Amino acid sequence: MRVDDPRIYLAVERTFLAWIRTAVAFLAFGVAIEKFDFFIKSLKLAYQVEIESGVLHHMGKILILIGLITLFIAKINFWRTLKKIKEEKYETHQKLYLIYGLIIILLAFFLLSYFWFL
Repeated sequence: MRVDDPRIYLAVERTFLAWIRTAVAFLAFGVAIEKFDFFIKSLKLAYQVEIESGVLHHMGKILILIGLITLFIAKINFWRTLKKIKEEKYETHQKLYLIYGLIIILLAFFLLSYFWFL
C-alpha cells in the first residue's frame, strides 16, 4: 500500500477517535461515581445512616485521571503514528497497549473487589 493512500490516514484517524471515545467514557464514568459519592453523603446526612463512601470518591478521581491520561496518550499516539507512516517505519506500539491493558485490568479488579465485598 502506498503512503499517499487515504485509507491509511483514515484508519489512523479512526483509531484516534476510538481512543477519544474511550477517554470520554472514563471521564463520564468517573464523574458519575463522584456524583454517586455525593448522593451517598447526602443520604448519610439526611437519614443519619452509616454508609462507607470514601472509596468511591477516590475511584471517581482515578477514573477521571485515567480519562485525562488517555486523551494525552491518544494525541501523542496519533501524531507519532502519522510521523512513522510518513517515514515508512511504522510498528505497532506493543508496550503502550500492554501497559494500558494492565491498567484497565487492575482498575476492573479494584472495582469488582469493591462491589463484591460491599
